[in-house]
Amino acid sequence: MKKRTEVVSFRATSELLQQIDSSRRHPEESRGDWVKNIIQAHLHSQDQQLLLDQFLMLDDAVQKLQASLEELRRMHLKSTYLLLVTNGISPESARERVRALAQEERTEP
Repeated sequence: MKKRTEVVSFRATSELLQQIDSSRRHPEESRGDWVKNIIQAHLHSQDQQLLLDQFLMLDDAVQKLQASLEELRRMHLKSTYLLLVTNGISPESARERVRALAQEERTEP
């Protein structure tokens, strides 16, 4: 079953027609097919650029989230240290516990 198609036409100067004719890969390829292929390639490349732009925005957002998570992790470790020292744990012991906690966080998936 054939797809329904419609005609698209435009006027071209003789210079443009010469450029089209010299740019066609195969002399048997019609000007219309050549122009249609150029338009399809252009539209396809726009879709790819849109996807690339969205990917780059997503990647930037992920990097910002990772930086925020790292800052939260540091703040958590500092708060834990302060709580331990405030509740009577020696600074040396508190540091050891916080280091152990940090090591556990790094090894968790």
